Amino acid sequence: MLKRLTFLLSLLLIVSLSPLKAQVSIVPASHQVYEWLHLQRVKGNIENYSYEALPLTRKQIMVFLNELNRNESLNRIDSDLLKWYTQEFSSEQLAQDSENTYLTGLNKPFKEFFKDKWNYVFSSQEPHLFVFTSDSIQWAFDFFSSAGFMKINDPISNFDESSFLPYHSIRTYGSIYDRIGGHLEVYNPVVNVEGLLRYHPEWGQTFDGRQARKKSTLFAEAYATFQFKQLGVHIGNGDLKYGLKGSESQILRQDAGNFDWVRINFDTKYFQYTFIHGALKAETVNIEVEGYPGVRSRISPERWFALRRFQLTPAKWITMAFTETLTYSNRPLELAYANPLLPLRFGEYETLDKDNPIWFFEGSLRPLNNIELYATIGIDDLLNFSDILKPTGERKSEDAVVSYQIGSSITLPTSTIINGEIIQFDPFFYTHWQFFNTYDELGSPLGASIGPNSRQFFLSVRQWLPWRSFLDISVSQVKKGFNEIDANGNLVTDVGGDIFEGQTGGDTVRLFAGDIHEWNEIRIQYEIEPIRGIRLFGTLNKRIVNQGLQLNDYDGDRKSTRLNSSHQI
Repeated sequence: MLKRLTFLLSLLLIVSLSPLKAQVSIVPASHQVYEWLHLQRVKGNIENYSYEALPLTRKQIMVFLNELNRNESLNRIDSDLLKWYTQEFSSEQLAQDSENTYLTGLNKPFKEFFKDKWNYVFSSQEPHLFVFTSDSIQWAFDFFSSAGFMKINDPISNFDESSFLPYHSIRTYGSIYDRIGGHLEVYNPVVNVEGLLRYHPEWGQTFDGRQARKKSTLFAEAYATFQFKQLGVHIGNGDLKYGLKGSESQILRQDAGNFDWVRINFDTKYFQYTFIHGALKAETVNIEVEGYPGVRSRISPERWFALRRFQLTPAKWITMAFTETLTYSNRPLELAYANPLLPLRFGEYETLDKDNPIWFFEGSLRPLNNIELYATIGIDDLLNFSDILKPTGERKSEDAVVSYQIGSSITLPTSTIINGEIIQFDPFFYTHWQFFNTYDELGSPLGASIGPNSRQFFLSVRQWLPWRSFLDISVSQVKKGFNEIDANGNLVTDVGGDIFEGQTGGDTVRLFAGDIHEWNEIRIQYEIEPIRGIRLFGTLNKRIVNQGLQLNDYDGDRKSTRLNSSHQI
């Protein structure tokens, strides 16, 4: 029976194979093209772009780029960026690139070879170390070398250090038969100051990067894909981004930290379904193995994440979605949550109500070109739906917990997008009475980083420029109620201000109870690529705390600076 099943699956795979027409490998969610495509959606230039559910494949991105290539009304900046993105993601262009890479022409005399590659560095061609192409396979290999600078001033932790930040990275991606895809990136950053990497938004979440005495780390993202028409099966270790975003997505923020996941997508023009099941990490502990005196082992609890998402785009001007997420722990993979058709809430009841589910309802409207309005309501604990729009203290259920997000995006003819947003989380949102069911990945919230019992006003302006460049300036004002602690840091009163302190039953939820903190933050981010493959980018952050004295990451006057230049081969 097993042999017959294997034969049938192999036959199905062979029948489904076709000559390569497009790349089906995944593009990491951090790529700038996603933000630029959102600009085009708000402008009204593309339809059915799902900015709320990332990452996408190269083939999906090319659908929107091809749509834009048929648009003759793009301004000069957008036309220039469209040309660069098409060059990067087009499978036809990659086939042409294979004829001239850094490793082609090795049989030429050295002087001629050196001159060709010198001109190649400063050309407008997409740079690759090597590209292999055939009727059924396209695969690219790239190498990056970067030199940068990083400075952190954190007086609360008595940490004021700076360092050069060199790193090298390799990237390889490609597709086989227009069905199977792969993408791998590996980085090895090194600094000369212990503990500095802890402040980096991505590398600081790796095992070595989180250590106070480490100067280097390894960081990787890897994705394997199988795509057949509307059905996609993806296995990844990397960022996911789900939900509407001004500052950060409520459901899964882009830089929450890499974890392993399996995703099933079914995408049509008007309807998208997503199933995700992932393995979260927890801190390890050393124990003595029972029954084996003197034998020790390092273990960590099993932690899991599940997501179901249904998204409708019935018209160009409206998008609606319902997402349910759930975290569970301390047991093997739960079959009830591995069933892509069973709602997570039903699965939780079947497993006797011991896990942490959250519902999110979201929608976006584009009533006119250049304007997008959006909103999200999150439900963590709620017994009466009439409580959704009531403030804490006036609800029928004293322990009801919800979140709110409302915002708008406006675009200007100059390829400028302006975003304003208000986001608010009730006390205890994202939390659970079981510690390992918290909505986090190694201490970093999977959702918005401001956490529960908080409100944020956010405003950003991003100006797109030629040469794959942009300048982004954002300001935010945050108010948050922390749990009350004593002089030794011990918990005195739990008001729902800490993601790791959940409700224990009968808690009274009051917004902004506890130790009130208020702070302002400004962030400047830029990226410029005057020559393809030679990129300058950086981020500057300034945070000023106006009220509050607790010793944690939200405290103090912290300044961070990261400046980098990168050369792609």
